[in-house]
Amino acid sequence: MVERKDLPDLVHSLTVDRDVFVRRLRLMSRYRHRLPEIAAALSEVKSPYAYAGNPNRIAQSLIAMLAGLQVPFLCAETHEPGEEFLASYLYQVHLYYLLARNQRLRQVLSGQQPLKAQVTRIIVCRKSDETFGTSRRTEFLRTTAVA
Repeated sequence: MVERKDLPDLVHSLTVDRDVFVRRLRLMSRYRHRLPEIAAALSEVKSPYAYAGNPNRIAQSLIAMLAGLQVPFLCAETHEPGEEFLASYLYQVHLYYLLARNQRLRQVLSGQQPLKAQVTRIIVCRKSDETFGTSRRTEFLRTTAVA
């Protein structure tokens, strides 16, 4: 399970909507694989904001999230590297899940059997950025083993 937040949204979630956000984090903590992504460098989280919120309280809330709820988080300077990291994270989670469940896949990856594969392109479109008049999209490749 992943959740993405930019810095103003994180500050709002940890101040004004704190109860709602903590409830969501508690639900998230039940999942084995969870990773909130914050589209801001940790130095930005610790720097004064032009809007409401105390940087030290926000940073301490993130540490409490990690220590108390055991929900790790990722800080990425912008959404693009965060997207790439999250895509790689989800790929690894699913790969290890498949390896645990599929004997043939383990044999293929260990080199005991050849693999025939089919590659599918997946395009994920996000909301258009009305400020710049553009829309962003992310492309992933999915490989499916063919018997």
